[in-house]
Amino acid sequence: MSKKRNKQSKTVRYRVLQDDIHPLVERTTELFRRLVSFCIELIKEYPNILEAGNLHKQQSLIEKLVHKTKNNPNPPHDIDSISRNIPAYFRRSAINTAIGIAQSWCGNYRRWLNNGKKKRPPVLRPDNNQHPVYFKGMYKDFDKDTVMLKLYTGSSWVWRKVRISTTQRIPELSLIHISEPTRPLYISYAVFC
Repeated sequence: MSKKRNKQSKTVRYRVLQDDIHPLVERTTELFRRLVSFCIELIKEYPNILEAGNLHKQQSLIEKLVHKTKNNPNPPHDIDSISRNIPAYFRRSAINTAIGIAQSWCGNYRRWLNNGKKKRPPVLRPDNNQHPVYFKGMYKDFDKDTVMLKLYTGSSWVWRKVRISTTQRIPELSLIHISEPTRPLYISYAVFC
């Protein structure tokens, strides 16, 4: 019998050394939250998505509902109604976040049922305080002092070089997570090995 290796994650905090980037980070975070809310509403409308098996299948079902392609020219819920030209990795990150929120709600709801329906039932709410997760393709040229991030201006996507610093060891990254705006001087990098 083979053992499954657990994936580990690590968060490393980096201090952003320039103030001019914060408005773009806030706009990017606000768009991400709108996308997550949009996807949560879809999951509420199509709850069978959560029964589709693994995350990849669930993501694929939502993408067919929202993403316009040559083979899917008229998706029933076009994501372009929120913003045009959303990068694929950003869209998928929002979809995955919404799926995670919905799965957590399902677990809480099952526990509520199993505990005799005491108090009020948990509610799957579209409002959220989630932060963007940057997969490769949304960042590049990462080194110990700078990283290029793809950020939303409010109307388009731009690459911005961000000066950073940290006292922690820098691991190999597979994704980046922008931290909450209540601490706007930090970018948090979640690393999956």
